[in-house]
Amino acid sequence: MRRSSTVLTTLALTASTLVLAQPASAVPPLDDAPTAARAGKPKCTTGMVLATEDGSVRYDVISQDEVTGSRKSAGKLPFDAEAWGYFGQTDTKKTTIFRVNTVTPKGMRQVSLNFTGSKKIGLSSIKYAPQSNFKPRLYADNYTYYAYIVTKGGDLQRWTLTRYPSGAIRYASKVKIASGYDSLTSLQATDVFTLKGVSKEVLYGTTEEGALLQITVPLKKPTNEKVRTILDTGYAGVTELSWSTCNDQPDYTSLVAVDPELGTATWTTIKDSNSKPKPTIQGAVTGGDFTGVTALL
Repeated sequence: MRRSSTVLTTLALTASTLVLAQPASAVPPLDDAPTAARAGKPKCTTGMVLATEDGSVRYDVISQDEVTGSRKSAGKLPFDAEAWGYFGQTDTKKTTIFRVNTVTPKGMRQVSLNFTGSKKIGLSSIKYAPQSNFKPRLYADNYTYYAYIVTKGGDLQRWTLTRYPSGAIRYASKVKIASGYDSLTSLQATDVFTLKGVSKEVLYGTTEEGALLQITVPLKKPTNEKVRTILDTGYAGVTELSWSTCNDQPDYTSLVAVDPELGTATWTTIKDSNSKPKPTIQGAVTGGDFTGVTALL
């Protein structure tokens, strides 16, 4: 989870303080939903926040390969949401407020989704301080202070979400990780794991050719990233990814991949995702319509 401070000039912390607990999903499941796995299938529940072309926001719960719950927003966003990442969550007696960093055509914003009882999702937002050099073509942000972007030129960069003494919030401390990511069509950050004393963040991306990549980025030395093509085909048309874990195992990853043009999604599981990934395309996600999705977490 994120922690903010008005006295720190940067929110970048050491790896040991970044990882408070292994997250189970990009979005914590907020609704009760059936989670029993079908025979022979791993048990995986994913909570997803979606934005669509008309400005609507929806929260879906996917159990294995089926949408088992869905809640819509009461209104619409007055701007286009092109991508978003996790910022934080606040729980009160009656309301859960889920906050996401949002890429828009006019800069970054923070959108708050208010879940109260069985009501529709309430929406509100604030602007981040303007900046001219943060221009993501793809964007991913999860449980650390780091955001990863792919630029129009194909560079993979890491930025740090920073709160300045004035209260302004913007991305800073750019690190160019690598170039050559022109063919990526989606990007998602997942969990952080430690192997042989090195903390690493795991990213997934899909390519124009339909491949699924795993990109492992060491937190202290991000330019030492490792890229694996873990599946050669199956992801053509995918522009959005959401993730969770299966069977209460932090290294058993579940990915939902969305093709907004076709309005379809597929479900993939990855065993031993933090060491020697073994992916399996489980099949189509049923019970939902993903047409026109512009942002997914």
